[in-house]
Amino acid sequence: MKNEQSDLETRRSEIPISISNKIKDFFKTPNEKYNYPLTSSHEFGWDTATYLNKEKKYPRLDCDVTSYANEYHKLKGRSPYASKDPIKKN
Repeated sequence: MKNEQSDLETRRSEIPISISNKIKDFFKTPNEKYNYPLTSSHEFGWDTATYLNKEKKYPRLDCDVTSYANEYHKLKGRSPYASKDPIKKN
């Protein structure tokens, strides 16, 4: 196992730096590669990182129908919209 790791490390050190940089650049996103969008399709969503960092948490609100169905299910054990009673387990 140690021989495999050292062999891998020597192989990595044998790769020329220019090729290593090209491989790293290949996996970069367009935002990381360029300062400005190059095409019109890049313009849409170019600055999404600034929008995604803003955390907006909205409280979960139930409408009156959902509240009714939840309470009905708690009391009766079935949906108010079911056409027949659930199968009882013995």
